[in-house]
Amino acid sequence: VLSCARQLFYLMQNTDCKVTNRLLLYAHVLKYLNWYFKSFDSLLTKEEFTQWEYEQFNYVRNYLVSDLTNPPTIEWLAKQVGINQSKLKKGFKQVFGKSIYAYFLTERMNKAKQLLMENSVTETAVMMGYSNISHFSSAFRKQFGVLPKEIRRQNSNFLNE
Repeated sequence: VLSCARQLFYLMQNTDCKVTNRLLLYAHVLKYLNWYFKSFDSLLTKEEFTQWEYEQFNYVRNYLVSDLTNPPTIEWLAKQVGINQSKLKKGFKQVFGKSIYAYFLTERMNKAKQLLMENSVTETAVMMGYSNISHFSSAFRKQFGVLPKEIRRQNSNFLNE
C-alpha cells in the first residue's frame, strides 16, 4: 500500500494535463484503492483472541475428549467457560480447524476404531454412548468410509496371520 501511495503521490506532482498521463494517474488511484481496501479485509477476517480465551478453547477441547460418550451442547459449554456461544463456535473452529461437534465426532470415531481392536461392534457402540447400533455404524461409515464390522474383520484377519 505504501509503495503504491508513493507512486501515486509522484504522479500527482509530476503529471501534466495530457490524456495518457491522466489515465496513468487514474490507474494508479484505482491500484492504490484496491490495495488499501484489501488491507482492511485481512484485518476483518483475522480475529485475535486473548490468552484467557485460548485457554477456554483448550478447556473445551479437553472436556470434549475426556468423555466421548455424550456430546455436550454448545450452550452448556459456553456457560462453563464464560464465552458467548457465537464466539465459542467461531473461536474453536479458528483455533482447531473444525467445529466443536465435528471435532468431538472425529475424536469419538477414532476412539471407537481403537476399541474395535478388542471389542465387538455392539460393545464398542455401547461404550461410545450409542443406544442404536445402526446410528453408530452410520457415523463410523461417514467418518472412515467403511462399516465398523469391516474394520473388526480386518483386525481379526491381521491377528490370525
